[in-house]
Amino acid sequence: MRSIRVLPFALLWLTACSPGVDSTVAVSTAARGGAVVVDVPVQLAPAAPVAARPVPVVVNVAPQGTGPVPVVVQVPPAQVSGGSGGSGGGSAGGGGAPSGGGAPSNGSMPAPEPSAVTSPFASPLIPSPMASLAAEALKVVGVAASAANVGYEAARAVDGNLATEWGSGAGSPTLTLSLNQDAAIAGVTFKTGPTPAGARVLIETSLDGMAWTAAGSAVVAGWGMELQTLAGRPRARFVRLRYDAGTSGKPAFAVFEVTLQAEAAAPAPSGAATIHVDATQVLHAATSHILGTCRNHVASDFKNGAAKLAKLRELTPTWGGGKYLYRIGHGPTDGRNDYAYMTGFHFEQAWDKAGGYPYDDVRNGLADAAAIGADQMHVVNFGTSDADEAGRYVSFLNHAGDANRAAHPAAQQDVRMFELGNEISWDLVRGHDTYAPTETAYATRAKQFAQKMRAASDQPIQIGAVASTNSNWFGTGWSGGATTVKNILTTMGPDVDFLIFHGYPSWPMAKDGDFLTLMAQNEWNRQKLEAEIKPAIKQYAGGRDVFLANTEFFTNLYNDVAHARGVLGALYSADSLILAMNEDIRTAVQFCFDHKDLGDASFFIGDDPNATTAIFKFQQLLAKHWGDQIVATSASGLPATRVTGASASIDLPRLAFSAATTGNRTWVMVLNRTNEGDVTADLDLGFTPAAVTAYELAGPTGWDSANAEVKETPGAALARHVFPRASVTIFEVTR
Repeated sequence: MRSIRVLPFALLWLTACSPGVDSTVAVSTAARGGAVVVDVPVQLAPAAPVAARPVPVVVNVAPQGTGPVPVVVQVPPAQVSGGSGGSGGGSAGGGGAPSGGGAPSNGSMPAPEPSAVTSPFASPLIPSPMASLAAEALKVVGVAASAANVGYEAARAVDGNLATEWGSGAGSPTLTLSLNQDAAIAGVTFKTGPTPAGARVLIETSLDGMAWTAAGSAVVAGWGMELQTLAGRPRARFVRLRYDAGTSGKPAFAVFEVTLQAEAAAPAPSGAATIHVDATQVLHAATSHILGTCRNHVASDFKNGAAKLAKLRELTPTWGGGKYLYRIGHGPTDGRNDYAYMTGFHFEQAWDKAGGYPYDDVRNGLADAAAIGADQMHVVNFGTSDADEAGRYVSFLNHAGDANRAAHPAAQQDVRMFELGNEISWDLVRGHDTYAPTETAYATRAKQFAQKMRAASDQPIQIGAVASTNSNWFGTGWSGGATTVKNILTTMGPDVDFLIFHGYPSWPMAKDGDFLTLMAQNEWNRQKLEAEIKPAIKQYAGGRDVFLANTEFFTNLYNDVAHARGVLGALYSADSLILAMNEDIRTAVQFCFDHKDLGDASFFIGDDPNATTAIFKFQQLLAKHWGDQIVATSASGLPATRVTGASASIDLPRLAFSAATTGNRTWVMVLNRTNEGDVTADLDLGFTPAAVTAYELAGPTGWDSANAEVKETPGAALARHVFPRASVTIFEVTR
């Protein structure tokens, strides 16, 4: 190892080197005291790849005046050509998952090797933790400051020189950067020096330079370039650093350099992006039960209920059987350990009860379904009930001579679909620890329930078993994945007709506040279904047609109403239904119909049946414009975005799509599932259409739009069609 003398607070830029050997390289050191360029012999950390461009390297240095110190130069693998810590993925020896995989990858930068002399500063020059953000710098076209000292003008913060700085006076100073157009901002990299105790740097974004949104904050420990990633990659044209002196008593602020990071561009496709549709190759029948919702209210607290029910009829599909699905039963059905008032639903204890939440007379739910004109699916209490009560429940709904119905009049319902418990695989559900600590224990008892229920019905019924709490195919204490599928199917045999999961964003993809990981959930689930779940069903179902049912899905953004039922919520709904269409998932239930105008009340705003959400508008569009048979689709050259979730990473195609036919008409639905920008693609139908109409749902600010509108375009082009960011387009094509 060679020794060099460097100024304190140095940032080194490595321009060319060979790994594992001593090399003389050109190194520029920039410091508070000035900048010099010297030829310095250094040794790279083992196995570092050769840099194809200047990259920052991590060093620890001693204060000036202590004499020469040994320095270890370590090249961050995410920032050099050939590395995979987030930009390339899948290369041998890299930290990313293989393309299309789902293997865990945290993509974090390795900590720098310590120097022989301990630095007195709190962090290395490029501090850790610093997300290995596969990103490129955005071009800043303007910079302005609220105040500046003479010789420390705002432009000095964006001149590429770490030895110059913008310096402010007292107050709450701001530094504002502007772009030539709005863009997704993945992070802000800046050097300020340590913030005083009690102070912080606030990061704000704006589309117009007037309305500002908080995007992040940082407390800086050292003198290095600090990377602050921004949750959700907000779209902005202006980004502002605001210094909050807080309780520090030190109002002055300085920024030596600042850059804005965008998501790394996906590799350019070899040819034009194209979606191919083969309308002659039918995959399976479309089912109208992928349009449905779940009851989450009681009759005593159902404001404007009759008008809402009437409005919901507009979501009745014109295809695939022509019946909307109304699910009766949800989280409180078995009871929840985390809510004292959710003790479990016992229908014989709720006659003539209108509330309060969450239990009322089951006949209120039957009346809702009749008002909508919907088919019904019922959840049976598994966790705090028994097989005999389950049999009596089915008898009340489906048996002509039922004693309960004689005493409490209702029409015979002839319900065909039942679920054995709601999320009983989760330890927060009452009865899990006793009756469902493993999937085999659950399936053994579920078999008894199923046999009692079938015996009580005058009509054949289909019975579903819980196979996963969420989209990840896990449960508390359960084996997970294909093993869970195997154990349920082999234990229950012919007594199970479908397997249930809930399509909520979940580990290992979902990260709080990161909408891109949320939108990657259905692609992750598609890969899981095709690689593991569906093959296991085929292997262990004994030749029977055991199908999949997604009986609840929702963004899970309970505390973010604008996104939950705005354009982002509509995108998640569209992606969930595209997954259902393509993978023959025969039930997909939007959670939920009505819940006190909260984030999960998916269809109406402010309890107003005429104020419909973006989710309602999307499902209304789909209800009118789709076909009876799902046909084959494929794609070539689609752009993709690398998404790093909580502990898994995938390459997310920016477009999702499905197609259906009836007679001489074909429908193609295309979802631009990210907020990163428009995507241009060709639509190849294999024939020349006689007529084309496009219906496009989008909002003015991408997935941050609180609502959306549908635009109808007769004669829409199929070649080089522009799919706006965060949008859903349905083409109706006549041969």
